[in-house]
Amino acid sequence: MNNFKKLLFVALVMMLSVMVFGAAPVFAETDHGDCGEGVSWTLNDEGTLTINGNGKVDDYRESNQPPERVISSPWFKHKKEIKKAVIGKGVTPGKLMFARLSYLEDVSFPDGIEEIPDGMCAYCGQLRTVSLPSSVKRIGSAGFLSCKRLKSVLLPEGLTQIDASAFENTLALQHIDFPLTLERIGSHAFNISGIDRVVIPAKTTEIGDMAFAACQRLKHIIITGEQINLGKSVFCEADKLQTCVIGDGVSTLPSETFSTAGKLYISPKVTTIADDALSGSYMTIYGEAGSAAEEFARKNTLYYEPLTFYEVSDDITLEDYGFNLEDPLVLTQTMIKKYANFEWLWTRLYNRYMTKHYENSL
Repeated sequence: MNNFKKLLFVALVMMLSVMVFGAAPVFAETDHGDCGEGVSWTLNDEGTLTINGNGKVDDYRESNQPPERVISSPWFKHKKEIKKAVIGKGVTPGKLMFARLSYLEDVSFPDGIEEIPDGMCAYCGQLRTVSLPSSVKRIGSAGFLSCKRLKSVLLPEGLTQIDASAFENTLALQHIDFPLTLERIGSHAFNISGIDRVVIPAKTTEIGDMAFAACQRLKHIIITGEQINLGKSVFCEADKLQTCVIGDGVSTLPSETFSTAGKLYISPKVTTIADDALSGSYMTIYGEAGSAAEEFARKNTLYYEPLTFYEVSDDITLEDYGFNLEDPLVLTQTMIKKYANFEWLWTRLYNRYMTKHYENSL
């Protein structure tokens, strides 16, 4: 009898809990299958695609089947139903995994993955935010190509490579902070994106052709670093550009680097400037007397202002000039707007600060 009373009491408590808090949602499975050795997928009736297991998801292909482009993934037939994708821990993503899922709004990436494969989220038109785990070292080619509503991307420290067209045609993307560990930015990586400023970290050694071309909101650029190879047309057709600082790590400005710039500060370390490196006529070039910058400006009848480039001793710090180092990117904007005549002093200090900040974080 006592056991019966106990069971009755538990049943009453459960009924009251359901009445007060509501029943826990139960989502029915609508489809499932395998998607690689040791990896499987399920799709529920709420539009959540979940991939679990321990292994690599197959690489998929794109084909033209008029009137549309089709991906060979097993869940592509549900492309209008999938709103969220969850990748379980232990799963390694595959190429074109979520490509052209036009209603996908959110992707959950697990800790432990080291790269975003080529084309993984290309043409996901409803994807708005991306936060990558700290384990990611590389973003593959066309990883987020044409995600036109993508507004926010969090790139982790430890990321070293952003491949070709990774964020091309992402017009809603207005701001992105590059990690100090970034070494390479591929061609067309941010072509036709909405970003408004670019601060290239000290560790970066390569920026590919047209990496930031046709960025119509881009206003400010600072290129730091010790040795950086610029591709062709890196910032061409960025017609709103107001200020650009080309640091000591750049030795050559190749063809069509800029279409226009309000103020362009060119380091005396830049020794070669292609004849068509700067195609715009409404710009002022600041450079050291006798430098390649002055020669180019005079030759092309551009406005030129001589600028003294300060040698910065090791005992000078940014704090000596009253700057708050808590947000170095905001600090950089302050330098651009208020201290233009001493740009190189600030830029070299900033570069050294960023390098030391990275080394201290190891």
